[in-house]
Amino acid sequence: MEGHKELIPHNELSLDTKKSMKSRILVGLILFVIIIPLLILGDYFFFCLIIILLGISTYEIIKAPQNETKKYSIATIIFTYLINYGVITLILFANNKNNGTPFYDLINGFSHIELSLVSLVLIIVPYFLLVIFDKKFEISDALYFISFDILLILGFSTLLFLRFLPIYDLIKSNNGNNVANYIRFGTSIDLILYMAIGVCLNDIFAYFFGVLFGKHKMCPNLSPKKTWEGFFGGVISSFIFSFLFGICLSFNRWYNILLLSLIMPLIGTLGDLIFSAIKRHYGVKDFGTILKSHGGALDRLDSILISSFVISCLIHLMTLSL
Repeated sequence: MEGHKELIPHNELSLDTKKSMKSRILVGLILFVIIIPLLILGDYFFFCLIIILLGISTYEIIKAPQNETKKYSIATIIFTYLINYGVITLILFANNKNNGTPFYDLINGFSHIELSLVSLVLIIVPYFLLVIFDKKFEISDALYFISFDILLILGFSTLLFLRFLPIYDLIKSNNGNNVANYIRFGTSIDLILYMAIGVCLNDIFAYFFGVLFGKHKMCPNLSPKKTWEGFFGGVISSFIFSFLFGICLSFNRWYNILLLSLIMPLIGTLGDLIFSAIKRHYGVKDFGTILKSHGGALDRLDSILISSFVISCLIHLMTLSL
């Protein structure tokens, strides 16, 4: 009756699975301890975290297509780092260009999402120059780097948007006056925390539901360990927790919270599968090994980057309709 579905024979946990589980939990706790303080402090502390993650992610996108017969030139590596760091810095200054303080204070910026024409030119032109002057750099390589650079820049810049938008709105509603520290370092993280709950809990519950109850494979050609049981367990659990968190913050326009809470795990799963397809195309299991059993930075950020961009766009549209 279920011949069209591929079944996972049983869910008895092997020693390797138990070891992987413990490793994942340990790494997850370490990341939590490191990231949460930087998230709370915000401002340049959070921006430095973004810069570090962008650097690691850039290294991983350069490394993924390379093998024994394919190596990128020094020029390609330098261009990729310069483009990603240059454009994210350009976005930073563009969002704070009207700031009257001696130093750029990030809480006054990131009121909207923007990737300017100048940024696009800075991303696209260098790679086509490499196609012209580097015989080993092909059109497919240029399209790969252009796509990934745009994805990384939009993903990381929208994380900044989600972190700093609440403070910007509060200062604006307060006639330009600063806000109390408990708001700046506390309640202002609500928006990005809401997104993180929706995306990360989907990953966590999908993993555990899949390991414990998974029988029907979801996309064996892309991600052999993903199951429909894990997918629905992750989506439902994520929706419940993120919706309750959002409602506790504000009951106003509850239907927006309902929509976002439902979309987040779906987009997160889509992002995960997109990155899995890229890894499968280049024949790599993970983008890196910096997080041990979790793989590389991009293996953890795949769903977050895609979700951050989509959710930021939806929030921006929702605020415009107010």
